[in-house]
Order: sequence, then C-alpha cells, then structure tokens
Amino acid sequence: MVNEMVERKEPRLVQFAEGEVVEGVMLSMSKFMVRDPEDPDNEAARKPVMRVLVKDDDGELQAFHCTYDLLQKLHAVDCGHRIQVKYQGEDHSVRRGNNSLKRFSVKVSKYPAVQVFGDRTRDAGADETTGSKGRQLEDGTFVSDNDIPF
Repeated sequence: MVNEMVERKEPRLVQFAEGEVVEGVMLSMSKFMVRDPEDPDNEAARKPVMRVLVKDDDGELQAFHCTYDLLQKLHAVDCGHRIQVKYQGEDHSVRRGNNSLKRFSVKVSKYPAVQVFGDRTRDAGADETTGSKGRQLEDGTFVSDNDIPF
C-alpha cells in the first residue's frame, strides 16, 4: 500500500461576528500564546488564551480563542463531541475597562462523535477491524472485542 501525502494547512482562525456559528467535532482545547495587538514585537507582552480546534462537516479545520463565557461552557473533556458555538453579541451590562462581555450559545453532543487520540480520530462507535459497533455503555462509549487486551 502506498501512503499518499496530502498538504496540511493551518486552521482558519474564527473571529466571531454577531450571529456567526462554528459547528463540528471539537478536536482539541489547548493553551496558545497571542501577541498584544498594541505591542506585537514585545515577546513579554504575549498572553495565554485557550484555543479550540474544530473540524467542520466539510473536513476543514477552524480555530477560535476562548472568551470568559466560552471557558465557562466548553471543557477539554468535550474533545470528540460535536459542538455548536454561536456568537450572540456583547453584553454591555458586564464590562471590564472598555470591553463588554461577549456572549455565546454553546451546544455539546451528549455522547462523543469520535474518539480523539492525540491528533488521530475515529468514529466513536466503529470497531477498526470489523466495522462493528460493539456494545454501547451507559455513558455513550462503545466497547468491542478490540478494546479487550487479551
């Protein structure tokens, strides 16, 4: 079997506009350093943010940085789940300096859509060798003969 090479591109960075929706499978949530837009050359002025990586239904990768509201609603344990994040706009009643709180509507699937293994994913219900779904547990995960180590 010849292993075909495909070009891998960086994810599209989503900077939400009111009403914009990002939907797909959440692949990761990790710390990311961003530059200060007012002082981009100052390495010491970089700030950590949480960055979420999502694979949409077209297979395209999208990334967005978490706001306070998103950090309250999305968690690392959501990796592998389908998510839908909709930007609802700014809440001017909650302010810090010149910034208003950005509000989001977040929906997360009850059960994972895929299992995430580092940078690899597979359908949560599929057995890699037989294509069988196996048996579904109460939490929605599937167990098949391949999961038994003996």
